Amino acid sequence: MSDDQLADYLDGFVTRGGGQPFKDGATGWYDADRGVVIIQRGEYSMTGYEMSYEDFLRKLK
Repeated sequence: MSDDQLADYLDGFVTRGGGQPFKDGATGWYDADRGVVIIQRGEYSMTGYEMSYEDFLRKLK
């Protein structure tokens, strides 16, 4: 995935909304097709991790 493709992929989560609040104050989305969670901790800070859906649910408020 190119840098531009990655940026578009991450931006897609923010623009469609639906993020779930995490216990630590971050916002997260789960991409079941890829088995990753996308975490946004600030306006310009997003990170992706491989994670099971069950672990994702445990991080929610």
